[in-house]
Amino acid sequence: MLPGEVVEVDLHTRPMSETAAVASAQLTVGGAEAAQVEILVINTPRPSLEEGLAVVRPSAAA
Repeated sequence: MLPGEVVEVDLHTRPMSETAAVASAQLTVGGAEAAQVEILVINTPRPSLEEGLAVVRPSAAA
């Protein structure tokens, strides 16, 4: 892809669970496939996320 080119994005989403979904996209330039992208999105409550990160990455104060 070059600056100024028109990129078409064909985006599809599908639920995986009550709190997760997948977004998949095919990008084309001039009718030719340029890329494919797949993103998993998970809705996690902030306290749960912070708790999990604390286990993996202890604070510098400890």
